Amino acid sequence: MKYNELQVSANKDKIRVGRGISAGRGKTAGRGTKGQGARTGKKLRATF
Repeated sequence: MKYNELQVSANKDKIRVGRGISAGRGKTAGRGTKGQGARTGKKLRATF
């Protein structure tokens, strides 16, 4: 196996969120503003 034969996903770095506004994913870190999903320890039950 050679480096150029690897899948693209194998070489991707994880996106670091919540590391400052300059990083692009700071402040709310992709959670949005307010609401249950924005709180720490969010546990949303699956509703069917």
